[in-house]
Amino acid sequence: MRNAYYSHSKVRTWRRCPKMYDYKYEQGLIRKTAPAALLRGVTYHEMLDAKVMGMDPMEALVAYTKIYNELWDEEKEKYPSPEELTSLYHRYVEHYKDDTLNYNGRSEIEVTAEYRGIKFLGIIDKIPEDEAGRVWVMDHKTHKVIPDENNRFSDLQTVLYWWALREQGEETDGVLWDYIRTKPPAVVEVLKKGGLTRRVNLDSDYTTYMKAIIDNELDPADYQEELNRVKRNIFFKRVYLPRPNEELIQEVVGEFFTTAQEIENSTSKVRNMTRDCSSCSYFQLCQAELRGLDGSFIKKQVFTVREPK
Repeated sequence: MRNAYYSHSKVRTWRRCPKMYDYKYEQGLIRKTAPAALLRGVTYHEMLDAKVMGMDPMEALVAYTKIYNELWDEEKEKYPSPEELTSLYHRYVEHYKDDTLNYNGRSEIEVTAEYRGIKFLGIIDKIPEDEAGRVWVMDHKTHKVIPDENNRFSDLQTVLYWWALREQGEETDGVLWDYIRTKPPAVVEVLKKGGLTRRVNLDSDYTTYMKAIIDNELDPADYQEELNRVKRNIFFKRVYLPRPNEELIQEVVGEFFTTAQEIENSTSKVRNMTRDCSSCSYFQLCQAELRGLDGSFIKKQVFTVREPK
């Protein structure tokens, strides 16, 4: 076999574009500076992992801060500042200050399973236990806007995790999506005529609005309607779903390994040209090579090479 294992990321990449798969997994090209959403998500995950493992979450910001400080000013506009990530972390901790989940130090858990002679590898964010003794496959999800039910239906990665855990002999009770909205609450404006904005579409939260009231020495009783309104804005949300049924498991697992087998048997490096290409990490390189240009300069300037897995 040309691959030791297949992850959800590998299969998803192949389904999106074989050429992207070639750049990422065959050539081992990774950007020297990761895309903003990826770097933000990885850093935030590391902060949450550190908390569960009893370490200092702020240590996870050290590497990110170094990368951020080396960016050009126009580049920094695309990335959250270290202060924003720190605020996001503290708001999350405050929101779940009464969290009753017991994580038992289980963070970044590797799971493997084999099917049709091909190996699956996954990394589960957490496997917490609730007060009733139920155990969950937990997946942190960072988004600008918290997805709806339709989006969750297409997120089948956790089904693979659940299945792989069962293959290892560990039954869990279901899946827990831990949604984190990365957009910070809007600043509460102080009006020139005095008082705070009462805009009905203010995309802020209760803590931020209350802080503005206190900072400006105002009476919270005068802003109860606004406080109740912003309290309904969701920045953190946990969605529990029971264990997937057997029909869903067999369908998802079967299709996953069908794609893995396709990758094993294929030498395709065909480009799937779509309107989403511009968001691909390899867009600049791909376009240059498509036009018959030498991409070696772009590879040297933009990417580093890791050993293909």
